[in-house]
Amino acid sequence: MTDPRRLVACLALVAALAACRASDPAPASKADAAPTGPTAAPTTAPAPTPSPPAAPAASPADEPAPATTLQLALDGEGLRLVDPASGATRPLAFGQPIAPVIDAVRRSQGTAPTQSTNGECGAGALDMATWPDGLTLVSQGGTFRGWSLNPRSGTDASARPTTMAGIGLGSTRAELDVAYNATITPSSLGTEFAAGGLYGVLGSARADAPITALWAGTSCVFR
Repeated sequence: MTDPRRLVACLALVAALAACRASDPAPASKADAAPTGPTAAPTTAPAPTPSPPAAPAASPADEPAPATTLQLALDGEGLRLVDPASGATRPLAFGQPIAPVIDAVRRSQGTAPTQSTNGECGAGALDMATWPDGLTLVSQGGTFRGWSLNPRSGTDASARPTTMAGIGLGSTRAELDVAYNATITPSSLGTEFAAGGLYGVLGSARADAPITALWAGTSCVFR
């Protein structure tokens, strides 16, 4: 007959062994295994170098505005350049070097003049720079001395220069009297007038007679 105490002891031993086997850790899987060699430091790909920003396209507002063409006005003391946008004027007075005056008038007129010399005037040889519309600049010794304006066929009369008061070739005696205190005298040239340093010839003494010639400063007028 089996001893009950031995049977209980055996059962206790079996239970203890089963508990020990259940508490043993499970073997590590390949995915959980620690690396056996030195751990390599993670590498970071270099950040791409940013491209320089493209230059913004020029807008019409950024483009330089075209230069304004100055208009030419006749004056008893020379000529004037007039800015049509602002109304500002710049004088081209008698007595200054002729070269910059010719250049300024060339830019205003849009054409180059014809150069010549007149040796038949009583004041001595005069150099002339003449434009197709009949405007002539007179110089002597490289100095601006005078100007004259005479009609030329085939040119637009409305494009010819006038004074700041609007008096030019084709203006009437009545218009001249309104703009200036003109003195009218008969001469070998016809009905001649003087007004504020301006000189010229009218078609007649009538109020509707047009101006047929204009000049100021030194001129070569044969009387």
